[in-house]
Order: sequence, then C-alpha cells, then structure tokens
Amino acid sequence: VWGSPPYRWLMERLRERDLHRALEVLSAAGGADGHPFGLETVEALLEAIPADAAAYVEWRFGDHGCLRVSRIGDDGDFESFADAIDATCGSYPLRDIAWADSTQPLRITDVVSVRALRRTPFYTLVMKPSGIEHELKLWLPAPTGHACLFEFERGPGANFSERDRALLSLLRQHLANARA
Repeated sequence: VWGSPPYRWLMERLRERDLHRALEVLSAAGGADGHPFGLETVEALLEAIPADAAAYVEWRFGDHGCLRVSRIGDDGDFESFADAIDATCGSYPLRDIAWADSTQPLRITDVVSVRALRRTPFYTLVMKPSGIEHELKLWLPAPTGHACLFEFERGPGANFSERDRALLSLLRQHLANARA
C-alpha cells in the first residue's frame, strides 16, 4: 500500500523521524479528553512542523466566535486584530470559506505569489503587524458552512516545505477519524 499512489509521493518526502512524529501527533489526538483536539495535539504538531504559532480552529461561517481554539506560541493579541481581520478578510488568500473543502494542506504561496500577497489589505493590516510571513493550513471534513482546521504561522525566514505538506497529508484522514 505505501509504495502505491497516493502514498508514494508522501513516502518520498518523509523520513523515519517524520513517521515517528506522525505517530506522536496521533497519540496526542487520542488523548484530548472529550474535545476534538487539545493543546497536546497542537504541541505534537508543532514538534513535527516547526512554526511560531499553531492552532486548531472550528467555526461556523458568518459566526465571529470560534467553536474551539487551541493556540500556543502566539504572543500577539488576536482580539486587537479582530476589526482588521473583519475588514480585510475578503483579501485573505486562504479564506476558509473558499478552501474548507480542500483535501490538501495549502500554504499561502500555493494560491498567490508573495508579491500579490503583500499587496493585499489583509497582509498590510493583519499579517505584517503580527509578524506573519508564512501560513499553512490543513482542513478536515466539516459540515456545510463550517470549517475545522489546523493552521501554522511563521515569521520571516523559510516558508513551509513540501515535507511539511506531505506530513499533514499523511495525517489528514487519521486526524479526521480522531475528530469523528
């Protein structure tokens, strides 16, 4: 099975260490104490995919409140950006409303160039003041009108790699099963 599509391209990008990290993520996801995912899951994902901040989010489109958020590594004040996010979300390249059905993890640079991103109001008013330069999201299956996702953010420096995307691709169905 692992040598056949769609797993072949995953295995070409992952090492044994990555597979051990994937198992650690799944172990943490199994111990979320009745919640879809807790901080243990987010922390295990940050060990597997280094980032400045990571979160698991569930929300219903049109509702400003999140159903569940687990966030670590974020020193910024999310609430102070709420108005800017609302005002500029139409220019955000990885809008959940547009991408929530994606079965593949996506980086911002998978859907828009860095140059185009930096011309958006979202980048100017939210990302740049927050120090965010790179973002990666993994959506899990959710009811229509909802989003369930993991998001990772990094500041200046290296973007998320194909290895990061491959690891999340490998984990997606298992995390969806754990959530269900």
